[in-house]
Amino acid sequence: MFYFKCYPTFDVAGVLFDLHRSRAHHWMLRLQLLLESALGKKMALPERKLQSIEDFITRFPSAKEVMIDGTERPIQRPKDHQKQKNHYSGKKKCHTRKHLIVTDLDKRVLVLSKAREGKVHGHSAVGRAKNW
Repeated sequence: MFYFKCYPTFDVAGVLFDLHRSRAHHWMLRLQLLLESALGKKMALPERKLQSIEDFITRFPSAKEVMIDGTERPIQRPKDHQKQKNHYSGKKKCHTRKHLIVTDLDKRVLVLSKAREGKVHGHSAVGRAKNW
């Protein structure tokens, strides 16, 4: 349930549960089936490939109000000079990857975009995003 509430990376889940990230992924998949069986419903991960607002409305008809926000997560500094420039975040003063997130009033993550380079600003990412 922790995974579906917080969506941590498998690296973070591995640290929290004292597992290698591959084992954290393995157990999430196995325990997901058990959790779905116990709850009597399928657990849904955030949507990643919406093409338009109409797709969003069709996929989430009950979401009347949403919040769109961005998040940055640090990455290891790339060795390639061009990749270093693209991933350097002036805001965080480190190399990062960014995601846009859409949540509803119940704080469920509905949409999680593909990761973008840290240099891309939030308003630019929204304007350029073809796939949410």
